[in-house]
Amino acid sequence: MLQHQWKPRNKKWPRVLQQGMLGEVQRRVILSRLADAGVKSFTKIRASGKDPSHRGEAARKRGRSNARRAREREDWKRLNSEVDVEVERQNFVDDLLPKIRDIPVRRIVNVTGLSIRYASMIRRAFYTPHPMHYEKIETLISL
Repeated sequence: MLQHQWKPRNKKWPRVLQQGMLGEVQRRVILSRLADAGVKSFTKIRASGKDPSHRGEAARKRGRSNARRAREREDWKRLNSEVDVEVERQNFVDDLLPKIRDIPVRRIVNVTGLSIRYASMIRRAFYTPHPMHYEKIETLISL
């Protein structure tokens, strides 16, 4: 952990972050704060009853994505009916999870097609992905 809280002196600190002018620790602190600020902002909006993620185009996009994922799971299940999913999930936790902790979330997203948030939660061991993603994740480890 950091021994002190680093605070940007400049109100334009995201620009500074983009230009690579900060050290790695400072960059991680800023990214963490940005992520926390985004979650807090959405929490406030949802509390007011105006949740933008449940209306209009966002709802249609989420519906299409959920339908596509359901088809992908069904296709995988049909082709891998002999696979014990619970054993595979335990193998993921024991074998793959320790190896992906240092892989950037963006690489996991690019290879698997998962969302940034879900890939991050997987990497931090909050979620275990469906076994249909394991082969793609294994390719990340071998790179």
